Amino acid sequence: MGNVVRKEPCPKCREMGGDKSGDNLVIYEDESSYCFACGHCVLSEEEKERRGLNNYVYEETTMSEPLTKEQIKEIRDTTGNKGQNSRGITDETFRKYGVRFEYDEESGDVSSHFYPVTTDYEISGFKIREIPKKFRSVGQTGKSCDAFGEWIFKVSNSKTVVIAAGECFKGDTEVMTEKGFIRFDELPKDVKVLQIHENKTGEFVTPLAHVEKEYSGDFIEYDAPKFSLHTTPDHNLVYWNNKGLFVKKKAKEKVSALHFVHLSGKVNGGMETSYVNSLIMSVC
Repeated sequence: MGNVVRKEPCPKCREMGGDKSGDNLVIYEDESSYCFACGHCVLSEEEKERRGLNNYVYEETTMSEPLTKEQIKEIRDTTGNKGQNSRGITDETFRKYGVRFEYDEESGDVSSHFYPVTTDYEISGFKIREIPKKFRSVGQTGKSCDAFGEWIFKVSNSKTVVIAAGECFKGDTEVMTEKGFIRFDELPKDVKVLQIHENKTGEFVTPLAHVEKEYSGDFIEYDAPKFSLHTTPDHNLVYWNNKGLFVKKKAKEKVSALHFVHLSGKVNGGMETSYVNSLIMSVC
């Protein structure tokens, strides 16, 4: 990224009514940019190449309104429901959950997956994966929406409990516990894990749930001298920016090397504190 060459207004801050002085966004020699106020970051092609990110693209739409019936119909009219055994999932399962597909005009192979997102059991948007590793969304797809597939069980009288597992870490990822570091896939259910609070203190707590599942897909990898993490793309990553502000972003989002991950904190009056910065992100 190099040295700072100029400062410009931050578009994200301006959207929220901030950056009145018009100088929140720092521009570096390679034309990468970073906002120290909101964390907005754009990497240059050179920096993407250095971090190994050129084959992974995620576009976050600013559209927050639900799709109209006409827009939903247009998507259905221009897509199909044959998944061609994509990711080993049957067409019957894809149809049950309303997943749609676009196809390559020349080969006929699946080129994009459209995963429906619902709000109050009505389709409000789609999360889209373009093969191989480009992600985007249309319509309303935020955290206020239903769990994926929840609409199927709207009128169910079944006593079956459906667990919609979210984002995960690899089993060999270690977590700090009251008995030291333990791998997730070896973590006993009665052992407490370290929870860090926004004031940088910590306590050992019992996990709310233990989730173990098969996963086929991309992992985001973060590496630093004292820190290594493999996680699914939408898992939240918690850190503090250079101003000491608590920040939470999804692992797939660009995280500046200027941010800090809190590795430990004050627990029961203790004083141990440790940080790591200079995170390098890659997709594996």
